[in-house]
Order: sequence, then C-alpha cells, then structure tokens
Amino acid sequence: MTRTMPLSFHLLRHGFHGLRALSVPMAARLSERLFLTPPRHPQPPAEADALAQGRAFRLPFRGFHLAAWAWGPHHGTAPTVLLMHGWGGRAGQLRGFIEPLVAQGFRVVAFDAPAHGASGGGQASILDFASALEAVADRVGPVHGVIAHSMGCAGTAVALSRGLPVEKACFIAPPARARTYYEQFLGFLGLPQPWVPEFSRRFAVRLGFTWNQLEVAAVAPDLRVGLRVFHDASDLEVPLAEGETIVAAWPGAELCRTEGLGHRRILKSAEVQRGAVAFLAEGLAFRSCAARFEAELFDRELRASA
Repeated sequence: MTRTMPLSFHLLRHGFHGLRALSVPMAARLSERLFLTPPRHPQPPAEADALAQGRAFRLPFRGFHLAAWAWGPHHGTAPTVLLMHGWGGRAGQLRGFIEPLVAQGFRVVAFDAPAHGASGGGQASILDFASALEAVADRVGPVHGVIAHSMGCAGTAVALSRGLPVEKACFIAPPARARTYYEQFLGFLGLPQPWVPEFSRRFAVRLGFTWNQLEVAAVAPDLRVGLRVFHDASDLEVPLAEGETIVAAWPGAELCRTEGLGHRRILKSAEVQRGAVAFLAEGLAFRSCAARFEAELFDRELRASA
C-alpha cells in the first residue's frame, strides 16, 4: 500500500504547494489524480515465464481490456481460485501459488488490475479493483476462493460485501482502513493537517463512496466467507496490527503470523503458499475427484459422439 516517492514526486510536491495557494479544488483534484495513478514496473523474467505457461485471455472492461491468464483444468467443474495482486503489482507476483493450487485440482485465474501490468487504463482505486474482480469472476465463475495481497485484499473485501459469491479467501498483508493511507498520502504531499478531512471528504464525494465502504474492518462483521490472513510481524508498509484488526472483526477468521518476510517477500514463502492452498482445499478432496471424473466422462462421451 505504501507508495515509493521518487524525485519526480518531490518536484510535484513543490508544484502542489503552489497550486494549493491558488485553488483548493484544483489542488484536491491533483492529489486525487496522483493517489489514483499506480506505478508500472518492468516485469521480471520469472513472472513472464510463469504467465507464459498459462492460457492468456483478455476481458473487456470499461472501454479497455484486462489481461488475464488461466492454469489447470479447462473444464468448468474444477473449483476456481482467483489471484488478486496489490497496488502497483502484477499477476505474476503471485506465481508461487499457481503450481500447488493446480496440483490440488484447482483451476487458477490471475489478472492484472486496471492501470496495472498489461491491462489498460490509467488510474485505479479500491473500487476499480473490486469491479475488475467481479468482472473476472463473472467470466470464469463460479469461484471457490480468492488469494489476495495488500490493496487487493481491500478490493476483494469490497467485492464480497457487494455479494461476490466466494466460499473462502486468503488475505496476505491486508490493510484494515483505506482512509488512513489516503490521509498519509496527503501528508506526503505536504497538505496541512487541518485540511486533510476536507480533502478526504471531497475525494469520497467525487468518486461516489463512503469511506466505511472501503474499510475492510468495517465490512468484515457482515461477511460469512471463510478467511485466513497471513501477515508478517516485520511488515513496514502494512503493519501486522491491521491484519489483527481484520481477523478480530471478521467472523471465524484465522491469523497466521510470519517473521522476517516483510510486505512482498511473504508472497514467495513456501510456508505461506502451502498454508493458503491447504486452507482453500480443506474439505474439497471429494469434490476435486468428482470434478475430474465428470471431465473424463464428458471427454469420453464427446469422443464417442464424434
């Protein structure tokens, strides 16, 4: 969730000070635009290789396309798991979950969120993450589970609160309160503290939401989706306390703490990968076998009718 501040940002910060002196509404719009514009980083070869092994497809979304990939069984009877990356991330960052999920009989679908990776669009928000997740689920569903990282957890929680039918979710380093990060960002821009509430209010009104709708801790009590949270004690971007807050508010949720992995290396942890897959696969052994049997039967019938 924390945004790295390059030299160009510091130059913008000086420009923001000047604009604020001339026009508060224009300064508010600039802060929103900066906040909603994610960085696009080069894709490492390991991520490209993992995606190349999947079946690539594109999904129309709000005038552009989302880039997506699928692994595992082609048939629709296999339980499907969606992978949802975080802010400034890409589908390939969750590649370590693909092989163990497929080995358990899952179909795995990952995608780049709007304005991220190979997907179109220039700006994104938690609401956009949620809508994109809903669009992908509608295309490939029904969906058994979701594995999400960082802001992708917030987008997933919003989608669940809006009725996305999912049985289980695994959240990795989830933020509990979105408003906190926007207000921190306004602080990075140098906005005087007394102005922060007004800028937050303008942002919510312009995008048509209330901050409670984006707060995972606020929507959690009404959710009945099984949840396991993985959070590292040394996470400097999204503190462990946020994962603990979510687990305390989410009925039946479980927390798995890790040590020394931080905010991103936790995605590469074999222990976390095994734990997430085991949680999603729990109680599904018979269903997975049944799905494979149905697929084999369908293939035999198809060949017999050819």
